[in-house]
Amino acid sequence: MIRIGEYFLDSEQARLTHKDIGVVINLEPKLNDLLLMFVTHPNQIISRQDILDDLWQGTIVTDNAINKLVGNLRKLLDDDAKSPRYIETVPKRGYRLVCSMESADKSSAVLPIKNRSQRSPMLIVFTILVAVFLLVVLSQQDRPEEIYSIALTQAEGIEITPRMHPDSQHLYYLRKHEKTQENELWIKNLSTSVTALIRLSNSISEIIALEPDAEHQTTRLFYLNKTTDDCGVFVAELTSPQNKTPRSLSNQKLFACEEKRIKDIGYNAKRETIYYSAQPKNFQPNHIYAFDLSNHAHQLVTQLEPSGWGHHNLDVSPDGDKLLIMSTDSEYQTQLLSLDLTSNTIEKGIKFKHPVTEAIWHHDAKQIIYFSAPPSSRILKSSFDGSDAATMISVTDKLSPDLTRFPDGESVLFSTEQKNYSSRWLVPSEERFQIANSVASDVYPALYHKEDKYLFVSNRNEYSQIYSAEYQENIANIATKFGQSHVINYVSMSADDKTVAFSLDNHLYALAVSDLNSVSPIQSMNEEQMFFETDVPIIYLDWLSKDTISITSVENGTPTLNIVRLSDRQVVTVENNFSYGLGDAAEQDFSYFVQASNNRLYAVDSVHFADTKSLSETALIDTGLSLPKGFYHPKIDGGVLSFVITEAGQEYLHRINIGDGTILEKHLLSAFSSYDISNGKIMISEVGSRQGNIYRTVH
Repeated sequence: MIRIGEYFLDSEQARLTHKDIGVVINLEPKLNDLLLMFVTHPNQIISRQDILDDLWQGTIVTDNAINKLVGNLRKLLDDDAKSPRYIETVPKRGYRLVCSMESADKSSAVLPIKNRSQRSPMLIVFTILVAVFLLVVLSQQDRPEEIYSIALTQAEGIEITPRMHPDSQHLYYLRKHEKTQENELWIKNLSTSVTALIRLSNSISEIIALEPDAEHQTTRLFYLNKTTDDCGVFVAELTSPQNKTPRSLSNQKLFACEEKRIKDIGYNAKRETIYYSAQPKNFQPNHIYAFDLSNHAHQLVTQLEPSGWGHHNLDVSPDGDKLLIMSTDSEYQTQLLSLDLTSNTIEKGIKFKHPVTEAIWHHDAKQIIYFSAPPSSRILKSSFDGSDAATMISVTDKLSPDLTRFPDGESVLFSTEQKNYSSRWLVPSEERFQIANSVASDVYPALYHKEDKYLFVSNRNEYSQIYSAEYQENIANIATKFGQSHVINYVSMSADDKTVAFSLDNHLYALAVSDLNSVSPIQSMNEEQMFFETDVPIIYLDWLSKDTISITSVENGTPTLNIVRLSDRQVVTVENNFSYGLGDAAEQDFSYFVQASNNRLYAVDSVHFADTKSLSETALIDTGLSLPKGFYHPKIDGGVLSFVITEAGQEYLHRINIGDGTILEKHLLSAFSSYDISNGKIMISEVGSRQGNIYRTVH
């Protein structure tokens, strides 16, 4: 145990403890290794190359990786680069540990660096050398096997869904075409680095699996196409990867998926069965299905009754005998399940306190490999029940859910993806206002109605937080500073700009806008600020008046519309089978409701709507409009109805005049996330550029 400034470092346990207040900080492996480098070289300059060679040996990383790692360490130590108390930047040379350091055992103290002149030079040198030796020896005891990664692709753009041929030599993956934005199927010989394009007769969204024939003359490629015009699961017969010009010999559609909404999919070669997760119909939680290739029949597999978001992701074990299922409830907590495909019995494994979208079986079909909680980017390995968890590898970029096993019995393939959502003005088209974008993801814009300001959610500060910005200033100020990861969405501003409502981990809160400031950001929410909670997923909220909010929740596939009056927290469940309640901040004479059965839009005047108890008995005014099947994100502004719909694989924002049904505008969107409208101005959050590569772990 070494005291470093105000902290005690236990390098063996990879944690820091504050000497006064006892706060414990668990260190990620890379941060622990970096801090150990500084501790073992006190008051010495450590170059960036030293850090690169020691922490990323044999791995290609960007220069920004070192900046980010040092920055994260400074953040943990509450250090300031401009006035360092721990880590000093030495221009053009590297970094240096400048704080005092001593052993927690006073009998073998390492002298504080600042007081070293009080002892004899020989004693100081001897003591430091002994301490350094002990630290190095102790840090290497019982350390897990070192694992690092190597990049398999490094082309400009994004490479996704890697699948390794059983020959352990040929990598199949998808690369997005720069101009058409269509996915292309590529194959790379890892021995020669030669790549080749394989053309298919239709679009490909995801590689499911590869299966060579007995003589390895051809390879069956199972893949998913999610485009709406030809959505389906396909199998293509490809020539051998050894062929100099690999090509597709045939292509067959196994089943269509227009109505399936497939979330995840896997192939079981042993049972010749495709397993997939999908919604039975709109609003319902995901279920797990099996498609038998021999009789081309679908059936539900044995599973626990899904709740919340349902059974959304899966993995087939290497021996083909088990399914690993990720099931997430409405609180965004994921339970891992194991389905024995022989006995049809289910075993519960680890339950996480955060959502997990990527977990696979280890090669031994007993342990599991999964992603850590954000904001860290680590791949962990543990027993099925979560015990013996250890970090396999840490990366500096965000991990993409493309984890798969490399056919060597121990390694895995993984992908990184820098997919940043940015905001832009859709209207006015001249985009004369600045947007405070960043390299992080900015989502859920909420426009003020009386001022040229807006709020949005971003992970600029590692955890998702709410930020505020002004139209004419390209600066964003943090408004919340939550100390842990939360899922924040459905941010919405009241018509009088005095209150903002939002969903935080499926609980709804209301904050006074006057309380939002960058000087003292909101650090936590309390029960007084919460106005609605439920055990089922919340999928929408909107202001109906300055005191009432409509909330759409979903249970067993059925949407339920609730209305909350903030003044007394009264909750009323709306009858007549309505799915959405919509307000119009620009014209507050009417509120609007969408009927679930036929998507018909009705209006209610504000006089009748004054008392929420009478809503179900109110005479509804038929607008004569029906929203199309499959619409989402409806909003009303100034008597204009807006909604998003997918057409031929593309998302479009439609705007219709409620008064006469005239179609006013139709805007093409790009990987749309969310949007808001106020006084005719539309701000939209969508994906800008995507970057990412494919890696392999090496033991």
